[in-house]
Amino acid sequence: MREAMTMEHARSKVARRWAPVLVGAPAIAGMTLAGLASAGATTPAGRRSSPPAVVHESLVLLDGGMTDHSGWPQIVGGKSIVLPAHTKVELTIYSFDTGTAPLTKSLEIYDKVLGTIGGSETINGKTASSLANKDVSHTFTVPSIGLNLVIPVATSSKRDGIQPAVVTATFETSKTGTFAWHCYAPCGSGSDGMGGPMVMAGYMTGDVVIG
Repeated sequence: MREAMTMEHARSKVARRWAPVLVGAPAIAGMTLAGLASAGATTPAGRRSSPPAVVHESLVLLDGGMTDHSGWPQIVGGKSIVLPAHTKVELTIYSFDTGTAPLTKSLEIYDKVLGTIGGSETINGKTASSLANKDVSHTFTVPSIGLNLVIPVATSSKRDGIQPAVVTATFETSKTGTFAWHCYAPCGSGSDGMGGPMVMAGYMTGDVVIG
């Protein structure tokens, strides 16, 4: 049985650090991204360190009710995700959202995993290359680098509470630059579900900075 994850446990996984720095949340223990970068930069002057073989990055997706902003799901730490260039990245997303948001007809291609090594992701430990549209809750999509992860609904019960959907995928950062990420599942406000958090940086859209 998959172990239920507490909110504290999930939040603790938002930030994982590599040398010199990689964080998944905008601030940890009062330190900003810039502060962490400064604290983690230990390479002597005149020498350049190589990035690690694999960078591990985690994000937490919360239902709007968990942040007192009903109807506004949010990927914590998603406003600006910083990754090193030319590196293999293992990204894990812990989603606590129990609501579905099936993709519209024109966006159904995004029920498939794209741009990952092996063309797949793991969902709660099981390998998948796509997800039934009726089970889609969100996507994590970076069109400019061809990356698309499909996020299913979290489950809940009176006994165990919310058990997050855990999505993990590995991809390579072969391009440098700043690239927008989006959720293409209609999980926002408005008649088409594409308003509100869908267009607000730091909720269901943001940037991936590779360099």
